Order: sequence, then structure tokens, then C-alpha cells
Amino acid sequence: MTDAPRRSVLKAAGTTVGTALLTSAGISVAAQSGDDAGDDDSESDESYTWPMYRGGPARTGFSEAVDVGPSATKRFYVGDNNDPSTPTELSVGDGRVFLTGMVDDVTGANELRAFDAGTGEREWTYEPPSRDGAGGSPEEGLGDVQDPPAVGDGTVYVASTAHNNDGEWAYGGLFAFDAETGEVEWTHRDAPHWRNPILAGDTLVAQDLRNNLVSAVDTDTGEREWTVELDLTESYLLAVRDDTVYARLEGPDGGSLGGLSLADGSLHWKHDLPPDVDADQRQGEPISVAVGEDAIYYATRTGDENAVVAQSLEDGSRLWNRSLTELCGEPRPHLSAPVLADGSIYVFTTADRSADTLASPSSLWALDAESGDERWQLNSAHHLLGSPTATRGTVYVGTDVPLTEDASRKYYDTEPIGEYPTVAAVDAADGSVRWAYAEPPENGGEDELYALTPVVTDRGLFVKTTGDDRDSASRILALESSEAEVGPDHRPQDL
Repeated sequence: MTDAPRRSVLKAAGTTVGTALLTSAGISVAAQSGDDAGDDDSESDESYTWPMYRGGPARTGFSEAVDVGPSATKRFYVGDNNDPSTPTELSVGDGRVFLTGMVDDVTGANELRAFDAGTGEREWTYEPPSRDGAGGSPEEGLGDVQDPPAVGDGTVYVASTAHNNDGEWAYGGLFAFDAETGEVEWTHRDAPHWRNPILAGDTLVAQDLRNNLVSAVDTDTGEREWTVELDLTESYLLAVRDDTVYARLEGPDGGSLGGLSLADGSLHWKHDLPPDVDADQRQGEPISVAVGEDAIYYATRTGDENAVVAQSLEDGSRLWNRSLTELCGEPRPHLSAPVLADGSIYVFTTADRSADTLASPSSLWALDAESGDERWQLNSAHHLLGSPTATRGTVYVGTDVPLTEDASRKYYDTEPIGEYPTVAAVDAADGSVRWAYAEPPENGGEDELYALTPVVTDRGLFVKTTGDDRDSASRILALESSEAEVGPDHRPQDL
């Protein structure tokens, strides 16, 4: 069922949320200068582009943007509601940064927030109707959001799940919002549980979790265009590249990689999954992949074994398998999504944050995409979080690191927290750290936050910061290139 919006509940610009939130004049600086795209000093909407999870439909985690460097400085750091927000990445498009956050942990209802990418000012918020019957209809209830939105051509698309419904308040579905105003353009709610939205041209592909199906809907109307209906136990959406939808297909005889037509969902080809990929059965989660021209790369976890596996798209053969557990010498429970960039795969593993006794709880690798051979390994004394991203010459990671001893004394006037949200830029050639930037709170603070997946655009880097506590804030840190070294107030210890 596709519903025309009955009511869009928007928080007017200027409403204050918390003490640190900036408010908006409503018009993006980037949007204003869009006509001056040829001017190097202008900030067109196209300069801010990381429109979906992993940066694009092929899920490579790679950006064509220029490197942020040789150093970095803060553009803005905006506070936000306290909420147990799930997605580790932000989405950036149409001159705005988009962030979701849970507002009701009973129904799982989420709100969607839009911030000016140039200034950090909050432009609008879509708020779902409350479950006490005030403020709207249940059909408009944006449910639990576990993936970043997808942004394109002035519209923001969000996939949400019904979570724990409260009576007739059936939250969940696919939603399309006007990127400039936050008005609901359409909703698609013939199934309550949706994940993994991928925007490919004028088609939105997503995962129907209720029926274990991959489906495509028209971006203008929200009407379902096709659904994979094969003799399957279930199917998981992985990526889209060159008009082909890549899906993990589970049948009675095991798993396979299927190549589906983006136009009509027909199955063009099917390859058996490599045994080690087929054995990865993380509940409710598709395997993280990056799709190249000739191969697909899987980040897999089976038991205590983390690995990267490459499979040929031509004949389905396994090209190589590189054990990350063997390389670091210990099992680690957290495995990042892979990055495919300039002939290399970048990936990291991380120990539990409670495992403070480990000297190096995280390792970041560069692997040769053709052979799987290790190019370099960076061992970190801190927990790398989210997933890496990359530009032509740099790999970016999020973590939390203490400040150096020469940090400004103002952070030690009170009992400071031990670690601060930190972004590090790593040289893609040799694994050396080019720069690292930490953002402490104004007064030392008590809210222990960390940085997740950095996303890179031609106008700088954006990263979500959050914490482990239920009431931890979700914030947006924006960094831009600087010629000056990172100052002592923001200089973390060695990564």
C-alpha cells in the first residue's frame, strides 16, 4: 500500500533541542551559492555528497572527493537529542546532513533531522505522531531506522521497521521526504519491516524483512515495481552496480550470489557462494560487501574467524580468502565493512570496548584487491568504530582517544573524561597517520562520546559521534582542510 501523506509533523526552525543545538535561518549557504559552482570558493549542493550507506549503491566506501588535509580543523560541532540512534553513518546530499534518532523506545518511532552542511544549523525535523493519538495519523509513523537515509534529486528516502508496535500504531515502512522542507512525499507500507535502502537512478531498492524479499519501488510514486519471487528461503540485498542488483539468495540447497536486473528483478545469473561466505549467518544482518568491476568482496565472520573473501563476478570462483584473525593473532568480535579504493581493500577488526587490557584492540589493514596480499597493517591502542572510508590517497577512521599532555588546561579544571571523539586520516600508501583530530566538550564534560564512520565530501568530512549509554547524545562533527597543524586543544595521543 502506498499512502499519500495525511500530515507531516515538522518542528519549526528555531526550536531549541537541548542546550547545545544550533537553530536555523532556514536557507542553506550551500544552496544559496549553487549558481556559482564554477567558483572555487562557492559551496554548491553538489559539493556535499555522501548520499547513502557506504557512499553509493556499490557499497565501496570510496569517495571521489579531494583529501581532507594536510591537516584538519573544525567547521562545526552541533549537539542533538539524547537517543539510542542506530545508524553509524550520516547521509549528505542536497546541501544538507541527515540524521535519524529514536524518540519512542516502545514503538521504535524515529524522527528525521536535516542540518545545513555548511553551517550546521538545523533546518527542519520530521516528528512521527505520538502514540497517545495526538499529532497525526499512525500511517505516518516512521519506525525504527537502522540504516542511513538515501538522498537524491531533492528527496530523502528512509527505510524503517515496525519494531514493537503499540496497538494500532503501526510504525514502519518506506518513506520519502522533501529534502528542503521535510514534508512527506509518499509512504509505502504494504510491509512493516524494511532495511538497506539503495538509490539507483529513479529506482529505490530495499529489503522487505517481513517476507525476506528484495523489492524495488518507483522513487516518484512509491509504487512497488518488482519483487524477487524465486524458490528461496530468503534473500538479502547486498549492493547495486551497473544496473545489476546483487543479492544473497538462500534456498534449500544453500546460499548463492544472484545478479538481478535493476529494471525488472529478473535473475540474470547465479553463482554459489564460497563456503566460508555461505557459513556467515549473522542473524538479521546481510554480509558487508563492496562490488568492483570484476569481483565482489565480502567481509565475513564465522565463529571466531574474521576474513575478507573475493569472488569473481564472471564465473563465481573464489579468488582469494584472507584471514584477519590470523593476521592479528586473536579473535575479535567486531568487523568493519570493507572499502574498495584504487586496487586496495581496507578493513578493520576491533575488540569489545570492555576489553581494556589489550595493548592493541584494533587493527586496520590494506589488502591487495587482486591477490589478497597484505600491503600494510596499522595496530591501534584504541577501538576503531563504525567502518573506514577512503579518498584517492587517504583512509579515514573514527575512534575515541585521550588528548595529549600539552592539551589546554581548561579541559582539566574538572575531572575530564578519558577519551574524546576522534577522526584520523591514514596514508593509503603506507598506513602512517597523516593527522588526527579530537573534539572535547567545552568543560571537560561527562558524556563519553566516540566518533563512528567518517564520510567525505568535496567540502570536508562529517562524522556522527555518540556514546554507549542510553542517554548519550548523537552529534555531528564537521571538519575541513587546514594548512595549520591540529592545535593542542584538539590534539589526541598517538592512534
